[in-house]
Amino acid sequence: MAINMDKFKVTAAYQPSGDQPEAIARLVAALKAKQQKLTLLGVTGSGKTFTLANVIAELNRPTLVISHNKTLAAQLYSEFKSFFPENAVEYFISYYDYYQPEAYVPHKDLYIQKDLSINEEIDRLRLLATSSLQERRDVIIVASVSCIYGLGSPQDYQDMICMIKTGEEQAPEEIMKKLIAIQYERNEFEFSRGKFRLRGDVLEIYPAYAQTAVRVEYFGDLV
Repeated sequence: MAINMDKFKVTAAYQPSGDQPEAIARLVAALKAKQQKLTLLGVTGSGKTFTLANVIAELNRPTLVISHNKTLAAQLYSEFKSFFPENAVEYFISYYDYYQPEAYVPHKDLYIQKDLSINEEIDRLRLLATSSLQERRDVIIVASVSCIYGLGSPQDYQDMICMIKTGEEQAPEEIMKKLIAIQYERNEFEFSRGKFRLRGDVLEIYPAYAQTAVRVEYFGDLV
């Protein structure tokens, strides 16, 4: 697997000013000294996110930003994405628009079945965040507290990756077998996320985390 070793690069029309340079230096020094708990104080609009963006760039480490609610997570995601346009800033929040757990009301002898609604776009963004962590190091994940619930073993996730490299020889039927093994569906007509199709000498794969499909072209006779 090719790992992107690019450094974090802050892009902004301004530079740290006022108390920000001192705050950045002190935070970086404390983190390098492995201090576990640090607090950055500042009123709303004082540039705390920009200060932390510079700390991330200075340390050059993958970063998890946890927000206590989805609204603030969305705001932070937008801000960090604007500061790091060349790096992977991803969004990982609960994909439930609505969730009603199963319940039982004893005095009515009433069973209420579990009901839920999943937001497909947020589901895609969660998968994209997981994929980015597997592929590169310059990653910032902005998450709500739902990220504390484990997705399983990272090794198990990596074992399910279907890797295709430019110039590598792989029979299309072998690739399709691998895709089916990781729950992708072959569908020649309704082509959407998590599906693939073979048309002539072109295998089209629509990754579950992507907004567009990937084309794999073959030259020569197909089996």
